[in-house]
Amino acid sequence: MGQPAFAPPRAGLPPRILAAAPWALVGVALSVGTGVLLGAHPLIPLDLGLAVAAAVLIAIRPYPALLAVVTVNVISPWHLFWTSLTAAGVGLAVLVRAPAGIPRRVMLPLLALLVLTLPGVPVHPSPDEGNVPPVVTLPALHIRYSDAVSTELSAWIGVASVLATFCLAAWAVTTRRRLSWFVGALLVGSLYPIAYAFKQYAAGDLTVRTNQSSSFAAVRGPFHHPNFLAFYLLVVIGITLAAFIEARRLAVRLALLGLLAAASVCLFLTYTRSAWIGAAIVVLVLGLLRYRILLVGGAIALALAAFAFPAAARKVQDRFGDLSTSSESHASNSWKWRTGQWSRMEHWGWERPFLGQGFGSYQRLSIKEFGYFDRHYQVADPGHPFAPRGIAPHNDYVKMFVETGIIGLSLWVLTLGGLISTAWRARRAPPLRAYARAMVAVMIALAMVSYADNVQGYTTVLLVTSAMIGGLAGLQRASRSRPATPTAGPT
Repeated sequence: MGQPAFAPPRAGLPPRILAAAPWALVGVALSVGTGVLLGAHPLIPLDLGLAVAAAVLIAIRPYPALLAVVTVNVISPWHLFWTSLTAAGVGLAVLVRAPAGIPRRVMLPLLALLVLTLPGVPVHPSPDEGNVPPVVTLPALHIRYSDAVSTELSAWIGVASVLATFCLAAWAVTTRRRLSWFVGALLVGSLYPIAYAFKQYAAGDLTVRTNQSSSFAAVRGPFHHPNFLAFYLLVVIGITLAAFIEARRLAVRLALLGLLAAASVCLFLTYTRSAWIGAAIVVLVLGLLRYRILLVGGAIALALAAFAFPAAARKVQDRFGDLSTSSESHASNSWKWRTGQWSRMEHWGWERPFLGQGFGSYQRLSIKEFGYFDRHYQVADPGHPFAPRGIAPHNDYVKMFVETGIIGLSLWVLTLGGLISTAWRARRAPPLRAYARAMVAVMIALAMVSYADNVQGYTTVLLVTSAMIGGLAGLQRASRSRPATPTAGPT
């Protein structure tokens, strides 16, 4: 039988009401909890209000929000106010409004890690953290917003912001033009840290690492430590190489070549060995995947640099010299120093092998392990008496085992593998291949160097990397649902 000429309208709610229902539920929940929160702490309702306001703006305009989030976190890195607003505001918007299809191979293990570790994270700092000032201030105004929070909570919020930004990028980047402009925003934004570093070098405002010669005084840019800048530049170099490969106009290629040169010089001036190794891994992986000319060009560039700047070549040699057993500084700053630390700290993980001692607890536990009078492992920095006490792990995998046990370590490894896998899958789309290969190379470098550095703590580095990979995944997802159309990007 055929359909009747006139069919009565289906029962149900109008589409607008259905679309607004999640926000209504969130509003009701927040309204019910406001009275309870006011009694707990007067700033909590304000925090929720800021998060909801940010979430509404992000839900309305996710792509401009993505550009703003990445730019702000690069210009003002390690500012806990922005990191917290990113984690809360973006996270809430993604939870309520983001479309399906965000890669689960990244989202699920990292979300599980955050949920698993949150109950054990302290809010307030412990006496071990030293006489630190309030860490939550209003950006630019430098007005105190709240008391200091624990380093554990600060680190947890940083990882949460990485997950939120990855999901936002996978949601917002849906066209080739958007990806091109996003890459352009990342590269233009990198000019600020690079210019900041050159300004520091010209003014002599350099950082001398503990137990290191002043000849290795390093630039740090807007970051707190040279290592943070170094790993950020490693990511910038990877993206710049991909953009250079994608570019067709000579003027754009020359500009990218200039940016690559400036980033490489600043990377050298950080004197961060692990980041130097990471940059070499990026070039090597890209060469093996596709671009053999990078292997030849990289070798020629290193040879020319060593010939043209012999003093710089000697500094590189000296910087790696203390890794040898014959180095005078071998006892205090060498590979053996690190492996000795790891071997003495591993038992804390075996004491609680499944869930670990608590996220962010490694430095606090190092004080119990080494005490205040160990000659080789000093838990207090004589040059910075008010800095948090404890020894940084210099190994993300040992850190995660001690802090979160086998379960947390496995989830973190799955997260890194998920990011590599997501970038690798993006190679299937021809317009994404150059950037996908670059991000595979960057992630392999970060995963390998994590064995000897504190990469997990470099929030801005992971945020930019995850945003780029999330953007590739978002464009790949959007491309499956529509026919391909040629779109010219700004390059």
